[in-house]
Amino acid sequence: MFSKDDIIFSYTTKQAVADGVLVKADSEQSSRAAIKFPVYFTDTVWNRYVVIPEEFKDLQNLNSRLGSILLMFAFQAQMCSDSVLNFKFTCQVPKSWEYLRNEVKSSIPFQHRDVKLKAVITAQDIDDPTPAIFIMLPWED
Repeated sequence: MFSKDDIIFSYTTKQAVADGVLVKADSEQSSRAAIKFPVYFTDTVWNRYVVIPEEFKDLQNLNSRLGSILLMFAFQAQMCSDSVLNFKFTCQVPKSWEYLRNEVKSSIPFQHRDVKLKAVITAQDIDDPTPAIFIMLPWED
């Protein structure tokens, strides 16, 4: 229906990573969660749930926060055969942060929230059809 000449504009995964719109997870971390494909996070998800908030700097590390998300994704992905998965995990965030609409108060005390994210498995890039996983907020595309 369309040829390459019909494409007006494309924004590649490589460009999004270079621009900081996407963050690629460490492949070693993904492997520990038994994930075979590259994993990319939107900058919003990465900065809110993976990067350690200042008040938790002495209590947490980035690998643990990242590992929690990857493990919960991998666990819930085992029960999904679709290319889109809405999954949940629990994350500790500062009390001062306003709730986003994908967050609810957790039954775990001390600033924990139950968080809903969306994972999409699709081609890694416009010129690379190998599969990749993109983790984002439920309303992001």
